[in-house]
Amino acid sequence: MALSKEFIRHGINIVPRGDIELDTAIIKFDLGEIAVVDERVKEQSIIMRVDIKVMRRGETTEFLSVEPPIQITFPSAGSVNEAVIQKQKAIEKACAEIARELIGRLIIRYVQ
Repeated sequence: MALSKEFIRHGINIVPRGDIELDTAIIKFDLGEIAVVDERVKEQSIIMRVDIKVMRRGETTEFLSVEPPIQITFPSAGSVNEAVIQKQKAIEKACAEIARELIGRLIIRYVQ
């Protein structure tokens, strides 16, 4: 979903069976501790890496271990529900950052 949104934001049309086909795989997803107070985690980070294959006219290009260019963190203090909501927002942000990174690489590679 994040990739589609970023394509649309950059004026890239999305059509079924288009010129370019993408295949993605999440190869790492983890949570890291950023801040701990009195043995309680107060802030966490999203660690996400994705392998992406771009297939175009019989040629395959791989972008391996793509990750957000910035560290994505979220507060984990408060209720469990609040922490889950914050984590979901952070995951969405990480996906959007990876999508922007991919679009930048695609523009460099295919737009000349």
